[in-house]
Amino acid sequence: MWTQIVGKVRLRLTPPRQPLVECPVVRNARGLTTSRIPYGQRAFELRFDFIGHQLVLETSDGLREDTPAEPLSVAEFYQEFMEFASIGGN
Repeated sequence: MWTQIVGKVRLRLTPPRQPLVECPVVRNARGLTTSRIPYGQRAFELRFDFIGHQLVLETSDGLREDTPAEPLSVAEFYQEFMEFASIGGN
């Protein structure tokens, strides 16, 4: 369920392309990633790092923040994620 929340962010912010070509979250060497998401003059990426047990936010202007992946309900994760994701929002 957590990946659905992160995936919805990518789907909402990524310019539309051909149907069924877009996958909101894909595998990488350490877990799952949204890959690059354009956002105004910047871009960002969200990654679930399963090795480091964290959610990582990186922006194109060098900001990097992470938060530990802890046992939370979906509602708790959503609330914390929205606060965490707002770090890179301005």
